[in-house]
Amino acid sequence: MTRCMVIEQFENNAVLDQVLNLGVSSEQYRLVYQNTMSHIEQSTSLDELDAIRIASIGKSGVISQWMKLIGAVPDENRAAVSSRFNHARNAVTAALADKKAALDSAALDVKLASETLDLTLPATAALRGSIHPVSQVMDELAEIFADLGFAVATGPEIESEWYNFDALNIPETHPARAMHDTFYIKSPSPSGEGLGVGAIGTYNVDRTPPLPTLPPEGERAQQMLLRTHTSPVQIRTMMQQP
Repeated sequence: MTRCMVIEQFENNAVLDQVLNLGVSSEQYRLVYQNTMSHIEQSTSLDELDAIRIASIGKSGVISQWMKLIGAVPDENRAAVSSRFNHARNAVTAALADKKAALDSAALDVKLASETLDLTLPATAALRGSIHPVSQVMDELAEIFADLGFAVATGPEIESEWYNFDALNIPETHPARAMHDTFYIKSPSPSGEGLGVGAIGTYNVDRTPPLPTLPPEGERAQQMLLRTHTSPVQIRTMMQQP
């Protein structure tokens, strides 16, 4: 129902005269309705629209107050007056909903326009990982002990049997020397071309660390293996720093 249709119903209906004595006239109704619809159309923000809603159909709004007067209308005309007031309230409610939808849509368009992504800009560099928490803690502990006068020593991962067992007085019958606990590697050939094939398969000579220093003269021939603990590093450090 358009605004003109609603206004015409009230201007041409004498039933409104039933509420003249209650403070509402046809002219007053027409002006209030026209002004309300005009303000709704001219509103530019949701706050302004909500203020119009409260003033018109809110709990204490003008139209809501008129609805309370229906009870004072004679029974024979009450249905007609109620119908006209309901038409007005419904028309205002529909206009408010339409205007709110329009304002929401406009606000969304503005937001989308301001958040447009420029595809011609260079992409943000992706993070390629960080230090593992365990490694980070180890580095921090090393710094703390370094401040206390300690030093960090390193050694080869491929170690000789002498440094791994003999120098620590581990007997040949100890279970740790068994092949199910220790991975042995064939000794390098006299020409020095790689470490050959052992319990762990072929070892790439290009990635082989320098061979460890031979033990003191007279010790047993060297058998290479994967270091099973850190004590060989301590042996090497003590031999280098007597």
